[in-house]
Amino acid sequence: MAVEIGSRWVAKNGRHKGTEAEILDITGAGRIVIRHVGGEGASWDNGKSEAAGRHTLGRDMFLAHWQPKGSVEMANGAHAGRSFRQNNVKLHKLAAEEQIPLDPEQETRELLGQDPVQNGHYVNPGMSGLGITVELVTPAMAQAWLERGGPNRRISERRVLRYMTAIQIGEWEVTGETIKFNGDGELRDGQHRLTAIVRTGIAVPCIVVRGVKESAFDKIDTGGARNMSDVLSIHGRTNTISLATAARGLMLIERYGRYDVSNVKSGGWASPSNAQGLAYVEAHPEVVEAVSESDRLRKVGRFVGGSGLWAIALTLFWRINPEQTRVYVDSLIEGANLESGSPILKLRNLYKGGGRDWHSTTENRERLLAVAIKGWNAWRRDELVQALSWHNTGRGAEKFPVAE
Repeated sequence: MAVEIGSRWVAKNGRHKGTEAEILDITGAGRIVIRHVGGEGASWDNGKSEAAGRHTLGRDMFLAHWQPKGSVEMANGAHAGRSFRQNNVKLHKLAAEEQIPLDPEQETRELLGQDPVQNGHYVNPGMSGLGITVELVTPAMAQAWLERGGPNRRISERRVLRYMTAIQIGEWEVTGETIKFNGDGELRDGQHRLTAIVRTGIAVPCIVVRGVKESAFDKIDTGGARNMSDVLSIHGRTNTISLATAARGLMLIERYGRYDVSNVKSGGWASPSNAQGLAYVEAHPEVVEAVSESDRLRKVGRFVGGSGLWAIALTLFWRINPEQTRVYVDSLIEGANLESGSPILKLRNLYKGGGRDWHSTTENRERLLAVAIKGWNAWRRDELVQALSWHNTGRGAEKFPVAE
């Protein structure tokens, strides 16, 4: 369909169907420059300067919403729309509803009175007066914003590493979280994301909000953060607290060879993210089976440690032999006909009905896992033991055991 300068076109769909426009220009990039000349919008545009009344659309978007005036058949020769108010916000609402992108430079000048953002597209802020953009934030931009300074919380290396991991493995997405600047252009929220961008050297898209009032910063980040259990629940999983605990522990063991990583150099890898936990559970259905078995240990056998913690060990056993894992759990619960040196009996004596001090710290939780694995290995070899223990410090320090 030919689009010629000077031709008249009419909006063919949307709430403001019937608005008439004239083609003012066709840019070298093929974008269509129009100005309302009849029907809705004409009175508004006539009250503005010639430059302000222009709207620029991509050719495909223009053709999707406009048609030549001569091809329009209107009832009684009248336009179908309602009176267009002389309201700047109304124009942007029309654009959002019909998904017609306005010229970002024009939008920014009209609504913010600021220089337009060249990197990204503008998001309609309504009556808030905020400058909101989706921008590809480069490492250089992130560094400049960090150096600009502004009151911020203390940097958390763990959080920075989490963002770095998401960027490096391609998990980064625009989630709705924003980088915020106050009215003086000082960075007030987003330093962890920007630091991660600088350290990885990888540009990623971010939502950037400028002009936030200082009084608003006392009110942000006061809600509860969504955790891995929440994400699993959203995706239809049950026993999500235990499932999240098991997934996280298994990923740590697979990455570092142990459960307690508080003193382990991460090498640029942080605690598993919510998305990684969800992906792990979906890729490893045996974790769900292990949680079910560990629930029996907790509810029927009344073992301390919690379903999620025991599920870590039972998942490792399940991968070796599911049927033997069930027998192992049954024997722990029932405790029938056990010899004095049975590793099953030793485990029962250690963890059945004991106090919470056995698993109240990460160190003790890791010890429970290690002892459970050593008991499994001895049981599988049909060995009798004098005691079951595991020490990771001192002269007799042991490596975290591997299930066999």
